[in-house]
Amino acid sequence: MKNIHINSEDSILHAILDLYGKSETEIESINIQTIHNLLIALNRFNNKILEHSIRVSYMSRELAKALDYGTQDIKRIVVGALLHDIGVIGLKKELFNEEITWSEEKLIAFYRHTALGREIINPIPFLKNIMPLIENHHEYLNGSGHPNALQGFQISLDVRMLTAVNDLDMMSEFFPWGKKLSCEKSLGIIKKHTSILYDKRVIDALLTIFSKRNIGGI
Repeated sequence: MKNIHINSEDSILHAILDLYGKSETEIESINIQTIHNLLIALNRFNNKILEHSIRVSYMSRELAKALDYGTQDIKRIVVGALLHDIGVIGLKKELFNEEITWSEEKLIAFYRHTALGREIINPIPFLKNIMPLIENHHEYLNGSGHPNALQGFQISLDVRMLTAVNDLDMMSEFFPWGKKLSCEKSLGIIKKHTSILYDKRVIDALLTIFSKRNIGGI
């Protein structure tokens, strides 16, 4: 995954512009400033989660291109990936302690961030189109995900793509707890669960991207 280090509000804006592209209209400039403000809030809550979100956005953009998304659809994916965890700012910080022992109660509390994210972006008209990415990025094809146990094509391609990239980064980049795995091993785990948790078309494209980066043994 892309190496990301955020150390200032300006570096957050630089990442947004690098991902999204420069604004071409006044409205687009306002939209970018809104995204920037939301990510500043996320950074103040937990810098690791912000850096995770930016990495996921870069990889989601690559994957969207590989799946032949158009320019505007790629921008939607970029913004949805950047903001997919915005709801965590409404959670207790103790849930992101690396020494935490997980229980069913704590997992339920953690997955609330999807609903909280929906509440945060719901009043912002230009973000309505990323609502499924915010709410459903922990849903899996076999219905074992959260918060709605969606199955199969109840989950949009946008979400199926984000879910795979999000899980890859969580496993391979020590976010925000647990033992860090190699990218190779993480991809192997995801490949093993193709057509069970993850969409085959998405995973085939993801593996192709990484094979071009000379990651062997997948």
